Amino acid sequence: MSRKCACCDTLEVEIFHNEDFYCAMCYHETYNLIDFEQGYFMACADFKAGDIKPQAAVMSFDYDPPDCARHYGYLKACIELGE
Repeated sequence: MSRKCACCDTLEVEIFHNEDFYCAMCYHETYNLIDFEQGYFMACADFKAGDIKPQAAVMSFDYDPPDCARHYGYLKACIELGE
C-alpha cells in the first residue's frame, strides 16, 4: 500500500504526524511556517540581488539535502523561481 502526502499527494512520504503522512517539504511548510517563510524570502532576496541561480541552487540540494524548515523554504523558492 502506498501512502501519499496529505498536502500535495506525492508518494515520497517521510513524516507521520497527527494521523497523516507528509513529504518533508509540506510538513515544514505546514508546521514550521515562520522558519520556512524566512528561508523562502532569503532565496528571493538572493535571487533579486543576483547572488544565486535558482537551477544551480536546486541541483546543490541534490548533493546536500535540506535538513530544516529554512532550507526547505529556500529550496521551494528556488524551484519556483527556476521555472
